[in-house]
Amino acid sequence: MTKYLVLFFLFFSFKGNAQHNIELGGSIGGCNYVGDVGGFSDYRQATPNRKNLTNIYKANFKWNDPTFFCGAYFKYKFNKRVSARTQFSFLKLAGSDVGNDNIFKLVRNLSFNTNVFELNQTIEFNFYMRTKVSRNPTISKGGKKRIDVRAYFFTGLGLLQFSPRAKFNGEMVKLRPLRTEGKKYSSLTWTVPIGIGINYAFNNKYSLGFSYSYHFTGSDYLDDVSGFYNVGYQDAANPKNAKKPEYALANRTPEIQSYDETGKNYNINLPAGYKYDKNSVRGSANRKDGYFVANASFGIILKGKNKFYRKKSKQLKNVRKIQSKKYRAKF
Repeated sequence: MTKYLVLFFLFFSFKGNAQHNIELGGSIGGCNYVGDVGGFSDYRQATPNRKNLTNIYKANFKWNDPTFFCGAYFKYKFNKRVSARTQFSFLKLAGSDVGNDNIFKLVRNLSFNTNVFELNQTIEFNFYMRTKVSRNPTISKGGKKRIDVRAYFFTGLGLLQFSPRAKFNGEMVKLRPLRTEGKKYSSLTWTVPIGIGINYAFNNKYSLGFSYSYHFTGSDYLDDVSGFYNVGYQDAANPKNAKKPEYALANRTPEIQSYDETGKNYNINLPAGYKYDKNSVRGSANRKDGYFVANASFGIILKGKNKFYRKKSKQLKNVRKIQSKKYRAKF
């Protein structure tokens, strides 16, 4: 749908006899994951009853795991109000229950990180524009330069690929093949970025910008956490399974809790006797994962002209050549 819409705009843009700008550039910044792991939460009673899953996590966002973001983009300006932007990005997302203020998340003890590759197509709508024309003493007398400031909001559609991992025995292990919740999920999903930005173009050649956006996704497994435990505490704590990542990474409570034969918890800082059994709540499937992105960009503006203007420009050059020969001094 988005592809056909862009082609539609391109067709009618080149159809008219007008000049358009093409911009190529890169961006760099930070991002923050929002999901089931880490962050603040209102963890209600954990129970095998699946009906009680609703609203287990009241809020999962906390800006405590900022990570890296970079990308390259191609922008096509249709007119002074609308532009299309195609961007390929690489980013890293991470989250951890370690040190969480919520005692139940602290006991859950899950963590992850994932590299994400995203390709998206967005449309930018300028809602504020300001153009300043002033004399530039660095060029010929009477020369002028143009400065453009634009504020815009944008949205679009994209595709992302992810692969959550966790540290186990000193190595990073991929979580998706382990099916930690007993379910299979795809490493590909859609994303819908929505955000706002500001762009500063100077000398009609360069562009500086800043944008802030939230990216909705179609997956609840960016962090490998969504529903219920498939491996109970007893199986994960069994010494025979301690070296098996499919057990140890599915239920990580035994790493920070120790019990005697009577079930007494030796760690007084954790809820006494609290164990995550099979089918108890591990995450919330009612809210998909997403992430915030804040980035700065730098671009080079290229002028594109259709055949009419290229022909006119060529004719003008020929006229100048003729005039130059005509008025050349003869000795």
